[in-house]
Amino acid sequence: MEFTSDDWVALKSAPLLVFQSVAQADNEIDAAEVDQLITRLGNPAQYQSAIFTQAVTELMAEPDVVATIGSRLLNLSDEGIDDQVSQLKEILDNKADAQASLAFKQALIRFGTDIAIASGEQDMPISKLEWAEVAHFKKLLGL
Repeated sequence: MEFTSDDWVALKSAPLLVFQSVAQADNEIDAAEVDQLITRLGNPAQYQSAIFTQAVTELMAEPDVVATIGSRLLNLSDEGIDDQVSQLKEILDNKADAQASLAFKQALIRFGTDIAIASGEQDMPISKLEWAEVAHFKKLLGL
């Protein structure tokens, strides 16, 4: 597996793309979703993907990680997110072995689901809009 530095930027940004898209699906990023983002980024190994773990670990090690995360979340349209996820799929499909590619994609979907659950209510653990966004990511990633 030989990823370029641009590939690593895409891999490190992937969880942030999922977060932004899923959390904003209902037009609001709430405190519970932000708390979940921080918690989940702090323990990437739980997603059982070596590439995901490495990408998140490197993201979290960047100087001024909060500013880095904030700058990557700004000014991304739905179309821009879809384009970046499509590029991410291409990187994974062409440069990672099939098992590692699948593990990273599944990690992203579990990560997105965890973000969606964070703002759920007792009677509706995941909003329909956020669930639809998770399903949209699955489709973009070819799952």
